[in-house]
Amino acid sequence: MFLAVLARSAAAGMAMSLGYFIVELIATPILNVASWGETMVEFILGNNVNGWMASALVTVETPSANSTDNQVKAAQAFLVILVYTVVFGAATFLVFLRRDIGGAKGD
Repeated sequence: MFLAVLARSAAAGMAMSLGYFIVELIATPILNVASWGETMVEFILGNNVNGWMASALVTVETPSANSTDNQVKAAQAFLVILVYTVVFGAATFLVFLRRDIGGAKGD
């Protein structure tokens, strides 16, 4: 939504979103090479969306250390997605308010 409002075109917004998705797919393995890059990958939007969607799968687990790790990852994914949503939603609102949109010019 932010990119569509910024570009003033729904098609351009979708094209830029797909471009971001492709760049993210290319950059993620490259960033995983360095230790600082692994930390950055934990906060990339695509990885967190995948983690959040994977946490929605219903599985039967026995209580172990791994089950708490999965819950922490799901909570982290939720919080990262929430931060992205709030930041880009607020930025979209501010850009939209700053636009000089002319009203109806009737008699």
